[in-house]
Amino acid sequence: DSAQQYFKNSILLSDNPFTNVLNYHWLSIISERNRNYNKAIENIINAINIKLEIKSSYKISTEYIRLAKLYKEKGDVDNAIIYSKKSLEDTSLSILDKLEVYCMLSLFYELKNQRKKVNFYHKKQIELQDSLLSLTKQYIFSKDQIDATKKKSKSIEQQNSIKSIQVEQKKSLLIFTLVSTILF
Repeated sequence: DSAQQYFKNSILLSDNPFTNVLNYHWLSIISERNRNYNKAIENIINAINIKLEIKSSYKISTEYIRLAKLYKEKGDVDNAIIYSKKSLEDTSLSILDKLEVYCMLSLFYELKNQRKKVNFYHKKQIELQDSLLSLTKQYIFSKDQIDATKKKSKSIEQQNSIKSIQVEQKKSLLIFTLVSTILF
């Protein structure tokens, strides 16, 4: 596979740890597509180790989530659970990723027939979804209020403009009347 060889060569030639993290990530994807889950897992672990070695744990949850999915595909639910939970430790984990992890944990515990834990993570997922929905509603309400304020301001501006025109018309009429009276 030429893409696989390209990424392997890139790792050998690169001194940049961030480039190598990406290379291992891509090698993992290629291995997964070839259904070589052990190699895919090995490559993601290499990416994680590089990040930890350079003390760059930002977005490390992405690798942990990927690792959990690979372990699940391999049939190793226990490790899938371990790495799913590890991804939750990442403070840069997005809300959507957190939702995905809660969903994954529910599924993994379902596979292990552990109903209490399924319910626990399902409840966490629902709470987070409700929180996200509430934030969305607040944003929409705020946006609607801003839009209403803008419309009201525009309406006031138009009314002021009309009043200004009316005042100018009255002045013109008054001047015309005065001039007409003086001349006639």
